Amino acid sequence: SECKAGNNRLAPNSYSFNAVINAWVACDSPRSTSRILETIDQAQELYFTGVTPCKPHAICFNNAMRYFTDKGDVVNMLRLLDQMELCVEKGAHEAAPDLRTYAAVLHLLAQQNTKVSNLFDKAMGLLRRMKAQVQIGNTRARPTATIYGMIIGTLAMSKVDKRGSRALELLDEMKRLAAAGDKDVKPNTVTYSSVINVLAKSEEDGIAFTALTLLAEMESLRREGDSSVVPNLICFNAVLNALAKEKTREAALRAEQLLDRMTELSQKDPAYTDSRPDVVSFASAISAWASARAPESAERAEALISRMERLANEGQTDAAPDWLAYNKAILACTTIKSVNGMARAEKILQRMEEMSEKPGSSVQPDGFSYRSVLLGWATVGNTERAQELLHFLEAEYAKGRQGFKPDGNCYKAVDAALQAKGPQVRKKGQKRRVVAKSKETESSEEDDTT
Repeated sequence: SECKAGNNRLAPNSYSFNAVINAWVACDSPRSTSRILETIDQAQELYFTGVTPCKPHAICFNNAMRYFTDKGDVVNMLRLLDQMELCVEKGAHEAAPDLRTYAAVLHLLAQQNTKVSNLFDKAMGLLRRMKAQVQIGNTRARPTATIYGMIIGTLAMSKVDKRGSRALELLDEMKRLAAAGDKDVKPNTVTYSSVINVLAKSEEDGIAFTALTLLAEMESLRREGDSSVVPNLICFNAVLNALAKEKTREAALRAEQLLDRMTELSQKDPAYTDSRPDVVSFASAISAWASARAPESAERAEALISRMERLANEGQTDAAPDWLAYNKAILACTTIKSVNGMARAEKILQRMEEMSEKPGSSVQPDGFSYRSVLLGWATVGNTERAQELLHFLEAEYAKGRQGFKPDGNCYKAVDAALQAKGPQVRKKGQKRRVVAKSKETESSEEDDTT
């Protein structure tokens, strides 16, 4: 008020406005949001109407943005960013948004991805705005590898068509800018990891082999002396995950080769010490064989489980198979629909049972383990073992183990296998199930009486 009345000695400056903003941030009252925004608006009004020579400052905007970041308030974050960009256009470059400003907005958008529609489009919009700021002289908004990495990361959270291809386009853009002299945008390990992660989640055909190519490119850059690009365990595991989704024998073979390559690199090159395959790596390779349904899938899956057990016994505990790795191996054995494969599945199930008896073991066969083996035996015609497993599941479910409930597929598979053996065998099998159920009910009633 004094300033508007002509008393310029009391004209507020950026320190004054910042102090008021910090006070409202600190008290965090229900009025804080409105008062912070009003203070920011007042600072701009006084300058642009000529009342005070003090230009709006980025410090004030950034402190206000930190408050809205903590509140998860995307709307007001974007509102403040709009105002900062407008200040630059009007000549108040002290209010210019910088990399931290845009990174904060991108980070909040990513955090709110379930609430933000068109997340990737909004991220790309921010990238275009940063480029526009650079063109009008705000070099502090020049995008870096970190910014590009954050934008690529939004693709992994978005259901965008051909998101793998879009991630590759952004990577190529970074390479072109770096080749033209912008070293701050040069792709690094994090960039490549982000792109490979998007490729692993993409549903485009053959995308896993593109991920392999990127991995080879990273290794090549490392050999040429580029210390900023070194494939790590995250990169390798993302590629293995992508290969598991290809559902081909070639992809499964390449997955095993990649496991061997990881082991070799981790043993020979100190830069790759954190690239030694772990349980996730092996589980993905096993999953690749399960989805490939190749003639040797069961054999290869069992061999990988044995390899994991051997490594664990040698002290590499991060490669010890967990219940998920065992279940994936069982699945790999059952999907090829052969007696040999089922014999391997049975052996793996027995190993799980043995592991579960060891003190402190986290490996426990669950309903999925038994249902998978049941369905496999029914498929190859071993009705006796299938019925035995069905009765076991029914008994465990009756004890209160919810995850052991036999589903409709179990009953259908057993019934179909019995039917294929002929009417007499089917009738005998159905009678056996009724008798077993009756005994189970009697046993339950005796327990209740006791």
